[in-house]
Amino acid sequence: MFISSEMRELADIRRVLADGLREAGFQVVMFEDLGGRDDDAQTAYLTGVANSHIYLGLVGDRYGAMLETGYSPTHEEYRTAREHGLRMSVWIHADDRDRQGNARDFVQEIQTFNTTGSFRDGAGLLDSVLTRLAEMAADDEQPWIKIGDAVFRCARLRDDGQTLQVEATVRDEGVVRYLSGLTDAGFGRGLEVSVATHAKAGRARVTGLVAESSSRSAQNLTLAADVSWGASGGGMDASFGNYSPDDQVEMGLRTGLFAEPPPDGFDRMLTGMLSTEDPLGPLDGLPLGQGTFEAVAHLLLVERLVGEHGASAVIRTDIGPLINGARNLHLEWIARQRYTNEEPQTHIIQGRRG
Repeated sequence: MFISSEMRELADIRRVLADGLREAGFQVVMFEDLGGRDDDAQTAYLTGVANSHIYLGLVGDRYGAMLETGYSPTHEEYRTAREHGLRMSVWIHADDRDRQGNARDFVQEIQTFNTTGSFRDGAGLLDSVLTRLAEMAADDEQPWIKIGDAVFRCARLRDDGQTLQVEATVRDEGVVRYLSGLTDAGFGRGLEVSVATHAKAGRARVTGLVAESSSRSAQNLTLAADVSWGASGGGMDASFGNYSPDDQVEMGLRTGLFAEPPPDGFDRMLTGMLSTEDPLGPLDGLPLGQGTFEAVAHLLLVERLVGEHGASAVIRTDIGPLINGARNLHLEWIARQRYTNEEPQTHIIQGRRG
């Protein structure tokens, strides 16, 4: 875990956090601990960020000295953490009366893609950070899965490439009924539906479901399915004018997510074939917390890109909190590699959705 903040202003709080987190078993990295290296100072602390798993950011009144890049060291650490896909936990001092202008701008940038907490002192902040880290650990230990129209968290997910076994505790009777209905589509076979995990998408045929009641409100499920990962039919391969299949996929997403019109001369009938509907539309209006919204939105984007269009991977989804009815979204994926000798292409789109 990398602790990032303006050093002089928040030195005491940094030390309280570092000591408490180390006592809790975390490996803590801070700029103060990076001395005695051959690298220059800037390279050392940015390498420290890149080699960490969690970014813990603190912002008070001071922005910090400006580097040649035009950013402060703390701001550079934050940007590096985002570029490397670190888990983020950012905390803003509750009293902003004396906050510098560029520090205010920094806070606004952070809150574009992160739900932030607030703090006043180190002891109270340590308790809040430990609570947040427990939530993050639970998210990592209990991955989300989408099977057909059901989305739920797993206690265990086992995948050997051809079969899938899922164990979950489900409290929604509607989800249990839906999954039970997938087990028989006639002729002793399960109904084939889409399936998506954090990294994969494809088609699944549920072959068995065992439900055991653990309480009045919960059932322990064990689900088995035959799976075929990747896009059925291999994804789109037809170019249109100057637009490659991957360009068309990107335009379809831009239209769906951000309501961007397709370029002049682009056949709207063709974009209709490319799923120009908003992949996150099913989440609109649902009372979801930020963490749940991000997790389920990622599944829907994996389903669209990997399961429908054959993308190699969705490597990053940054989805900001709902502010004034809209969310900022940054999405990166690796396009389908059609030939072994071609370089995989990374596509990036970002905008405001809502």
